[in-house]
Amino acid sequence: MSKEMKVGICFILGMVILAGLTFYAGGFDDWLKKRYKISGYFERVDGLEKEDVVTLAGVEVGEVGDMRVKENRVQVTLLINGDTVLHKDSVARIESESLLGGKYVSITVGTPGAPRLKEGDVIQTQEAADLAKILQNVADVSQDLRTMITSFNKNQETIAGQIQDVLGENRENIRKSFESLARITTDNEQNIKEALAALRDAGPMLKETMESVSNITRKIERGEGTIGKLVQDDSLYNDMKNLSASLKEASGTVTRIMGDNEKDIRVVVSSLKEAAPKLEKSMDRIDAITQKIEKGEGTLGKLVQDETLYKETTRMLKEARHAAEDVREQVPIITFTSVIFAAFQ
Repeated sequence: MSKEMKVGICFILGMVILAGLTFYAGGFDDWLKKRYKISGYFERVDGLEKEDVVTLAGVEVGEVGDMRVKENRVQVTLLINGDTVLHKDSVARIESESLLGGKYVSITVGTPGAPRLKEGDVIQTQEAADLAKILQNVADVSQDLRTMITSFNKNQETIAGQIQDVLGENRENIRKSFESLARITTDNEQNIKEALAALRDAGPMLKETMESVSNITRKIERGEGTIGKLVQDDSLYNDMKNLSASLKEASGTVTRIMGDNEKDIRVVVSSLKEAAPKLEKSMDRIDAITQKIEKGEGTLGKLVQDETLYKETTRMLKEARHAAEDVREQVPIITFTSVIFAAFQ
């Protein structure tokens, strides 16, 4: 092999290597891996760097691409492996690998039936909790808690001192109170035992009573019985409402009539007031006459109390009826006789 050929081969190999490096730096590696690009917009991307991992349900499926500010938000390009299926309702979120640092993008699986994300689509995002803010909040809470504990300790010392002073001043009274309580308990020990026994014996009865009350309540809820119907049925309420309206209308009518006839009513009331004494005297007289009738005094009294007149009247009516019947029977004969006499004249 000539020297010129060796130089040519080395030159060609160098060019191939240079082209490979160029393609790798320009995204040739992405083409080899058959990745597709999607974008997500975040408020903040603190700690996130290019080539950080992108995971789907904890499995690595790509890496972070370019990041730039766009429309007051940060546009993050995600390079997703070609065999990874993402859906329209998948959500991307920036997560922390540990408290020491390191970020990655986590994507949720989404709904299997939802449309798939394609090259150039925008994925939904969710802002992650800011660890710095969380730590600051924890520090603030710790400081507040420390202040509260310090204040509580001071108050506890003050309260303990006050309680000790009160106990010292009232030690004798407290001792007497406990002695009285012990004496009352001892003197009424039997009564207390009997009361507890009575409560224990009343337990089953109380249970039955509660069950009965529960059954009654359930019946009322179902609308059974009179009370249940009163509670559950709206007809009574409607009837009462209609009755109230009728009473209101009747009250208005009475008020109107009273107003229209107020003068006549006053005259009638005045006349009744003037006639009251006369009416009272008349009632007294009627009462006296009634008493005489009850005693059988006077003609009306005898008519009411004496049965003789009743019997006599009955007898007279019977005789009059018989006489009328006789006259009715004699009428044809008299008529026939009159006709005969008239014929001979």
